Amino acid sequence: MLIRLFTFLILFSAICADSGSAQDYKSYAIEQQKREAERKKRELMQKIQHMQSDPESYTQSKRGGETKTVTLKKSNNGHFFADAKLNDNPIRFMVDTGATAIFISQQDAKKSGINTTTLHYNKTYQTATGQRARAAETNVKSLDLQGIKLSNVPVVVSMEKSHMALLGMSFFNRIEKFDVDGDTMTIYD
Repeated sequence: MLIRLFTFLILFSAICADSGSAQDYKSYAIEQQKREAERKKRELMQKIQHMQSDPESYTQSKRGGETKTVTLKKSNNGHFFADAKLNDNPIRFMVDTGATAIFISQQDAKKSGINTTTLHYNKTYQTATGQRARAAETNVKSLDLQGIKLSNVPVVVSMEKSHMALLGMSFFNRIEKFDVDGDTMTIYD
């Protein structure tokens, strides 16, 4: 902003001055713009070098603090399970990145303070086995996965009384990233 104002004043003065002085002012203004562009280029290169040399600290500083990670180990049946809290109530989830949403049973919904009698079970979902299930969409105030905290989280409550809760992509789309390396899943927030 200051550079533009400075450039404007220089050019305005140049218009009012004789042609020799105008050329001097124009050259000076161009030199100032070149110096500013070089300074910005140097700053950008320093940031890139810092990020390449220490990517974790760069990520932490950009996010305003320490990056939270959760590590899950694959169970004997080949699935990852996560203990989380919905509205401060513990729920055990099976991680399912093939599921579009966070699915919970009526039992888990009630346990989390959701009034299941007021829900509209007007959505149809297809399960991994190909069966169709009726469900209702709603939001919970909070989901806390071992310190990774989300608020106003959409969940799908099935009409079934009881089944394994699924942690689907509506969770994973709201975090920084996740990686699977062999028997370990790491979730980054």
